[in-house]
Amino acid sequence: MNSVFSSVYKKIIFYLSDRHRQKYAKTFTIAVFAGESFFYFIFLPLFFLTIGNYLFPESVFSFSGRQLQTLMILSVLIVFYGFLLMGWSIRELWIYGAGSPAAGAPPQKLVTSGPYALSRNPLAIGNLIYYIGILFFVSGSVEICLFTFVFAGISTYFYHKHIEEPVLEKTFGDEYTAYKSKVSGFLPFVENKRTDSKF
Repeated sequence: MNSVFSSVYKKIIFYLSDRHRQKYAKTFTIAVFAGESFFYFIFLPLFFLTIGNYLFPESVFSFSGRQLQTLMILSVLIVFYGFLLMGWSIRELWIYGAGSPAAGAPPQKLVTSGPYALSRNPLAIGNLIYYIGILFFVSGSVEICLFTFVFAGISTYFYHKHIEEPVLEKTFGDEYTAYKSKVSGFLPFVENKRTDSKF
């Protein structure tokens, strides 16, 4: 019996060993990223759509014919642009940061290249653009898009300011402080003059 327990114990230790974790690090990162992708790309848009339909059962703005067709094409382009920005941001994190945007598999290095040279949160901007485009394409409701923009925008700001940013400052120290002083939190091309800048 003791030999059985010993064997099980050794297997558990092996599966928890650093060597094993390193061997499957990429698999783990991909799995975590896939889970969070489902949450951000599918669950959240459905959540905003459901709440938006409840709050705004009837739209004040109505579109038909060529107007609606033009807006549908525009919404597809917005979705594409959002995906493009998200894909670019994720690529930079994966290649230069050795990680992903997922909280369970964060970058191991501070990424300041690509879209991160213009904004500290290009992925969040891409997400917001994607939400606006996909929700208008599905619902055709200006009110739902505005609700999503305000709710998601405020939530993202507070999450970054009070949860994500303190972790980054603790993890990367002076390197992140210097980066923060030069690159705006969200709005590209707006240079920060102070390290405690809000935007």
